[in-house]
Amino acid sequence: KQMAQELLAHGHVLKRMQAAERAADGELDALSGALAAETVQVARWAERLEFAHKAAATMGVQLGQAHLEHERKRKRAEQLGEIAARSRVAQDRLEFSRRARDSAFATAAIA
Repeated sequence: KQMAQELLAHGHVLKRMQAAERAADGELDALSGALAAETVQVARWAERLEFAHKAAATMGVQLGQAHLEHERKRKRAEQLGEIAARSRVAQDRLEFSRRARDSAFATAAIA
């Protein structure tokens, strides 16, 4: 009789262990599903990040090109400014020369 009670007790323990194992298997399946979903989400984020990185690289190249173009235009503006300054000096000399010539003719006409 005692042996039968022990077997019965072991049977209940075995059933509880099997139930706990099934519960653990269910929990493991749920966690595996959640992990798969998170993996998909991370892959999407990685794609978005790669796209953003490529866009930023393209913008960096465009910014570099714009900077070079700006520098080229700035240097050209400096050159044009220097040419304009030399032109003003030449015009001033020409005007002074004309006035001097006109003054010389006027002086000669009076004399």
